[in-house]
Amino acid sequence: MVSCAQLNAGKRGESLTEMSIRAANENLDVIFIQEPWNLAKANIKGGKLITSSKTYDKPHRAAIWVSDTFAKTSKSIVIESLSDRDCITIKAELIIDGKLTNVLLSSIYMPTYEEKTITAANGTVTTKNKYINNPISNLMEEIGVYARANQLEIIISCDSNSHSDLWGENFEDNRGSKIIDFALNHNLVIMNVGDVPTFVE
Repeated sequence: MVSCAQLNAGKRGESLTEMSIRAANENLDVIFIQEPWNLAKANIKGGKLITSSKTYDKPHRAAIWVSDTFAKTSKSIVIESLSDRDCITIKAELIIDGKLTNVLLSSIYMPTYEEKTITAANGTVTTKNKYINNPISNLMEEIGVYARANQLEIIISCDSNSHSDLWGENFEDNRGSKIIDFALNHNLVIMNVGDVPTFVE
């Protein structure tokens, strides 16, 4: 059995410190993290924090922490072709229903807006925010295709910035509908329980 948790760090450094205490107290194996803040100073003991090795001009918005024990026993490896600034995917060997099963674990941040920097002829730089109506990125679709082609199970933990009664909201927006379609297309089960918000400010 694998013990997992999700953390939307909300760009707060103290949230990573709090998760370090929880990881120790609950013997967590895997923590899916979105919007981590200052990963260089993150110190979740007893394991390692993983992001894509690709470099960007802005911080990574998705990470996975794995305990040292999990890293060894699961033979986990990073799948860089299925990772970027907003997604980190690893492959691990887990025992499911008594069978050794290869599983993809992905931590994904789904931004609400796309920032576009525009440089005018006179050198003026402006930033324009464009609303992202469909949160399912090409990379997410590639994860589904890769898993199907290689007969892998998938566990996705995400900050979707979307709404649906399937995860405790009282309404569904278009982004939520797109996520449900993605889940159905890839035979995924939404695991949220109850109507307690997954984000608390």
